[in-house]
Amino acid sequence: MALKSLPKFLFGVGGIAFGIWLASLAANGSTSSSRHEDPAFYRLPVGLFLLFAVIQLLSALWACCQAFRTVYAITNQRAVHIVVLGPRTVYSFVGQNLMNIHRVENRSGNGDIIFHREVRDGQGARRGLSHEVGFLGIARVREAEDALWVLFQKTRTG
Repeated sequence: MALKSLPKFLFGVGGIAFGIWLASLAANGSTSSSRHEDPAFYRLPVGLFLLFAVIQLLSALWACCQAFRTVYAITNQRAVHIVVLGPRTVYSFVGQNLMNIHRVENRSGNGDIIFHREVRDGQGARRGLSHEVGFLGIARVREAEDALWVLFQKTRTG
């Protein structure tokens, strides 16, 4: 999960460096043209660009922090997803929740196990942004999927 935020992080670092370079050009007046002699004209676009780059950088750092504070466990009765960032949040999956799982695996054997995908917008309607629910960014994803299938077979029959 933390590696998925690496492109955002790199874009944020590069964007901040480019924004600082643009800000130094605007402050020195070397970007001024014959129409706009005032370097203050460039402060708003450069400031917005820097703001966007900082937001990208911070969102990547937040995702990394969240990934290091997430625990996944498979017990003999349920699959558990615990997030310890801010208030502790515990998600428990058992029986029918494990019926439609699918695996997303990369070449190294790491990947995600998705239980279901929620698609919602800000008002709760079922459209707009999607959010995957499951075990994200785990090593040896096939072993975890096999353990979940065994758990599903065990909890399905009661």
